[in-house]
Amino acid sequence: MGGTEITFTEQLTPYLPLLTAAIGAIIVGAFAMWNRRKGNTETKAPSVAEIWARADRLERRARWAYRIQDAFREYVARVRAGGSTELDAAERAAHDIELSDKE
Repeated sequence: MGGTEITFTEQLTPYLPLLTAAIGAIIVGAFAMWNRRKGNTETKAPSVAEIWARADRLERRARWAYRIQDAFREYVARVRAGGSTELDAAERAAHDIELSDKE
């Protein structure tokens, strides 16, 4: 063959796609095993009961926010009309309500 020898690069080049795919598969497999051990909770779809529970929590928070807003508007109207700056019982009750994340 005319004295030309095949270099290491020329011998390796046809196998580069196979090597790249094998290394990529090993990396992806390692991440998959790691996710399985964690429980993979971030990709779990919520159940219908969990969705309704979230909706109920959001509705309670929205009602609380509307109560606070209404109490504040009533307070502003009363103060502008020359009334007392002290909170009445309904305004204090609306202000003192605390919502927890578990509620």
